[in-house]
Amino acid sequence: SPTSVDIIHTADDVSASDSDNTLPIVLPFAVSSKQACVGIEVDFSLQGSYDNMIFLWDFGDGSFSNEAHPSHIYEEEGVFDVTLSVRSPDDGAIITRTIEKLIEVHPQPDAKLNWKLPRIVTNEYLEVMLNDETEETNSSTWIVDGTVSEGGIAEFSLPGSYALTLISSNKFGCQDNASGEIELGNR
Repeated sequence: SPTSVDIIHTADDVSASDSDNTLPIVLPFAVSSKQACVGIEVDFSLQGSYDNMIFLWDFGDGSFSNEAHPSHIYEEEGVFDVTLSVRSPDDGAIITRTIEKLIEVHPQPDAKLNWKLPRIVTNEYLEVMLNDETEETNSSTWIVDGTVSEGGIAEFSLPGSYALTLISSNKFGCQDNASGEIELGNR
């Protein structure tokens, strides 16, 4: 659910009016998430009607938007201040507010998979050790030919070709995946 942050100004900041083109005294501001992963979209919005207003969002990473309800993808990890400026087209009054440390963007893991074959094959099946070589991962899920494989060991029929997918998650819940294929012959 969105996190609301009220931007509140006193009557000294702007004049209160019933006109649709005069800035309100309270400017309700919402963000879809205060914690995100690199590459994940974050939604920003104003609550209420702001017809004819001019907006400028500064997302703190060098990116801007003039939409009332923008979405933004953070490409780098870090903690970002977000600034919103709203201008009335009638009297030109501008309200600007910076909310420090509004968004914290966490790193995305770089999934790396590998596997280890046994030295000796004694039957028509082969147990393969699946290795998650992703740095700083705290959980991994293996999918072997569309089926989740538990415990990092998969059993394969010989001969055969098998699709592998590794989904790695870090301590922030950010995920990445890597895919590969194992081809096994019958020597």
